Amino acid sequence: MDYYEDLKADKTERHAYYYPTHYSTPGFVVFFLVRRIPEFLVKLQNAVFLPTDRVFRSMEQTWYATVNNGPDVKELIPEFYGTDIGFLVNSEKLELGVTNEGEVVDNVVLPEWARNPSDFLIKMRAALESNYVSANLHKWIDLIFGCKQRGDQAVLAQNMFYPLTYEEHVRWNEVRNAYERAALEVQVTEFGQTPVQLFKGPHPARVVRLFNLDPSIEGSETEQLLVKKLKVATKEVERLHLELEKAGNEQMKKISDQMRELKDLELRNAGHVDKVKEEHKNDCLLYTSDAADDLLCVDLGGRRIIKKK
Repeated sequence: MDYYEDLKADKTERHAYYYPTHYSTPGFVVFFLVRRIPEFLVKLQNAVFLPTDRVFRSMEQTWYATVNNGPDVKELIPEFYGTDIGFLVNSEKLELGVTNEGEVVDNVVLPEWARNPSDFLIKMRAALESNYVSANLHKWIDLIFGCKQRGDQAVLAQNMFYPLTYEEHVRWNEVRNAYERAALEVQVTEFGQTPVQLFKGPHPARVVRLFNLDPSIEGSETEQLLVKKLKVATKEVERLHLELEKAGNEQMKKISDQMRELKDLELRNAGHVDKVKEEHKNDCLLYTSDAADDLLCVDLGGRRIIKKK
């Protein structure tokens, strides 16, 4: 609050703001995805990794920094609510550095309540669909897309960011030279942009009932039940996958056997044809008309087979 008031009192500042950074930037995205797409971070950081103390090392450390460091306003990315654990596991064995305590930075250190990366993502999805989030989701929409994104309500909600993260403050027609244009392009592409304001009034709260549960059930019980159902669903998907794989293997074996039988039949037929050819090598086909019929010919509908004498 003091930072905003100081900027507001500074006559050289055209627009006061609370945060010099933004909640969604390429830097924050590659921060979380360093184990999945390290080349993006290297490119963003001019061919070097971040200092070890700034690498995404643990959920607890990242949470603490965001809650206690004013300029750190990064938001979680969609991968935290998906099924792919690749961004949490250092499968490529990247050398991400060593902490001051001598700890090698490897896989992301997860909270104690998560047994493993898959369990962590399952519980994150359960939290996203919990009654608590459903009851408060509209408040986030107001901040990002709605009535508290700009104007007096944004000031009251302490939701004001660096001016050039707002489209109306990026005035390309006022750029005086190539240097200023390049600097503005870097600002726009690398330091975040506030989305278009979609709603002028407060967004209504979400009304949802998970799995037709009684809405009087406490959120924690609902979350536990949801986690349980998700685990059951995951096991069912794994079972179906194994069954499909088994069925596919059996089908391929059946096709292979049929192909082998056809090959054997083809070889047997080829041998039979050779035998017939050998038996009738002195025979000849003579195409005649009915008028040429005699006792030495056999009538086969216009064709006559004549034995040589």
